[in-house]
Amino acid sequence: MAVVVEGQNAVDHLSRMGLSVAPFHQALRAGYAESLTPSGFAPPGFANYLLDGWTAEALRRILCGRRDNPWTPDDTYNLRRVVEPTGEFGIIPSIGTATTGRSRSTPTTHNERGPATSRAVSENQLALDLALRMTDDEPEPITWNFLYYVDEGERVIRSELSLPRRIWRSRVRSWKPRILLPELNLDGPATLEDDQPAPDPIDVSVAWR
Repeated sequence: MAVVVEGQNAVDHLSRMGLSVAPFHQALRAGYAESLTPSGFAPPGFANYLLDGWTAEALRRILCGRRDNPWTPDDTYNLRRVVEPTGEFGIIPSIGTATTGRSRSTPTTHNERGPATSRAVSENQLALDLALRMTDDEPEPITWNFLYYVDEGERVIRSELSLPRRIWRSRVRSWKPRILLPELNLDGPATLEDDQPAPDPIDVSVAWR
């Protein structure tokens, strides 16, 4: 069963990872704004294409543009990952299904994932196993997914930072843990909050088993 972290516990957990809610919400606002730009002549799915690409670009730009402890973009195997300064873990933004951000339902990735994602999921499990066995082998960085879903009916974007554990039929379907972020109100004012990361990110991945 997936471990779900929400509310203030989720905010605290992000802080221990050297993160806050701000860069994720800022990236979502940027991606959503771009998804509204196509005209009626755009081909089907083009708005989602823009949402996906611009959200990933914005999150990278925000995290890699930090004055202190900037992150690094990583396109190995075309994963579109952004990696934290120590190289311990990285994040891949992905559009999720309607159950994204809901504690009582398990989301999947909206789009089918290829061999690179399968490799990342396998490396996640290997890295956790190596850490638990306390070997001297150097594990690959843990890869987290930043899942998000635009709910036009409720006028919010739900999102979560979740660790993929199993991929089936080309979609990630099992996560542990799931860190649910506060909903982003699409009709609310944009926040100008500067991202203030925790000074010393720590390894939190091994504890989730």
